[in-house]
Amino acid sequence: MNRARTAMALVKGGDPTSKGVLQELMRSSKKKVRMATFDLVARLNSRTMLALMQSSIENVENPIAAEACTTAISLGNAGFRARLLDLRADEEAAK
Repeated sequence: MNRARTAMALVKGGDPTSKGVLQELMRSSKKKVRMATFDLVARLNSRTMLALMQSSIENVENPIAAEACTTAISLGNAGFRARLLDLRADEEAAK
């Protein structure tokens, strides 16, 4: 997860090579890593990430594909993204 956070910070700072790291983490064999990476990508709010998400959207595991689709929609629709991030913040606060 530290690797994903670091890559996200580098992408925010303008380093396009770190997008490859995020793409790699979206393909990880660990479900928790993939789901957390999708959350970070949604927070990143960079439409350029859409092109890197196709294989995740087509994943045979329904929860992974659904989370990838949710992330893709959040990158394309600012209102949806705001509601999604609010919902996730509420869920975190409830823990």
